[in-house]
Amino acid sequence: MNKDELTPPVSELDHVKGPSSAAVTLVQYGDYECPFTIPSHWQIELLLKNFPKQFRFVFRQFPLVRKHRFAMRAAESTEAAGAQGKFWEMHSGFLTQKYHLGWEGILDGARALDLDLPRFESEVLDHVHRPRIQEHINSGIRSGVASTPSYFLNGAYYDGPDQYDDFAKLIEEISNSKK
Repeated sequence: MNKDELTPPVSELDHVKGPSSAAVTLVQYGDYECPFTIPSHWQIELLLKNFPKQFRFVFRQFPLVRKHRFAMRAAESTEAAGAQGKFWEMHSGFLTQKYHLGWEGILDGARALDLDLPRFESEVLDHVHRPRIQEHINSGIRSGVASTPSYFLNGAYYDGPDQYDDFAKLIEEISNSKK
C-alpha cells in the first residue's frame, strides 16, 4: 500500500460518470456538507459536458462526521438512492443544495426522485449502506485523504489547483499525450 496512490483502484463498485476509455479519471473523496466539495460539483459537471470522451469522474464518500453533523446521513441517503438507480440525482440535489440535509429535506429529495419511500427510509434509518461508506472512508485513509474534497488523477494523489480551467488544461494535455 502506497499512501498518495488510490487504493483500491476504480472498479465497477464505484459511482462513475464518463467512459472507461477516458484518458483522465478523476476520483473525488467528498462530503455533502463540506463548503469546498459543494462548489466543485459545477466544475465537474462542466468538465463532463465539455470533455465527454476524455474525462471520467468517480465520487467516493468521505463524510467528515466530526465537523459536519449531517454528512453521514447525506452519504447514506445517496447510497440508498443509488440502490434504486438514482445516486447521481440525489448527489446532485445535495451539492446544488436543491435538497436540504435535514431529514425532511432528504425525504423531499427522495419524493422528488420518485423513490420507493418506505424502502429508502428503511435503508437510511437502518444504516444499510454504512459498510460501503466505511469502505470508502477506509480507502481514503489508506490513500492519504485527510480532508474534502481530495482528488486522485489517474490513480495518483492530486494536490494541484482545482478550478475548472486547471482541470480542463490537464485533460487536454493528458488526452493529447495519449494520441
